[in-house]
Amino acid sequence: DVDHYTRVRCYKKIMEKFPEDTAMLNLLPIAMRMGGPREALWHAIIRKNYGCSHLIVGRDHAGPGNDSNGKPFYGPYDAQEMVQEYADEIGVEMVPFKLMVYIKELSKYMTIDEVPEGKTQLNISGTELRRLLNKGMDIPEWFTYPDVAKELQQSHPPKDCRGFTIFFTGLSGSGKSTIANALLVKLLEHGRRRVTLLDGDIVRINLSSELGFSKEHRDLNIQRIGFV
Repeated sequence: DVDHYTRVRCYKKIMEKFPEDTAMLNLLPIAMRMGGPREALWHAIIRKNYGCSHLIVGRDHAGPGNDSNGKPFYGPYDAQEMVQEYADEIGVEMVPFKLMVYIKELSKYMTIDEVPEGKTQLNISGTELRRLLNKGMDIPEWFTYPDVAKELQQSHPPKDCRGFTIFFTGLSGSGKSTIANALLVKLLEHGRRRVTLLDGDIVRINLSSELGFSKEHRDLNIQRIGFV
């Protein structure tokens, strides 16, 4: 999932593509409950209270996913049906949103049930998008605006650009420092990332100077190192 701040930055980039004075971004400080159709209805009521006349309800809106048997808790359009059922009472018109696919030959998006026969359909699932981000691969321009793709890439750098920790444990004199220093040299030779070595002496002086060698203190020392 995309975190809140990345999502808002993406929204702002998308807003720049709208004609001036035709759209407004308003953030609603409410967390998802994953309550399915009832949450969709709740969303409609809240939007009405904020002055909205329409609500876009997507496929499996607020869906909690699958149960322990791998079956969806709700149908893909149950939320749309519930909001539509109470639309007049609430005073909000439900705008259904079906699965959209990109038609290569026409260079545009269409709902999946409107695609002409024989046309090439392109789509990227959430799983595929995460794979592209994790591997540092380009996100196609037909999928999203380049500015939006850049925001996603900055928030989800590929794995070879992320930090990681290697924690050596063992008895005194077992060779932890020897192996750690050898690995340090190899990583520095690689030259693609900064490397920091926290050896025992550094930890004892700067992190655990007041600790002794009781089991309680040894456990606390490991806990502190793990936190760092």
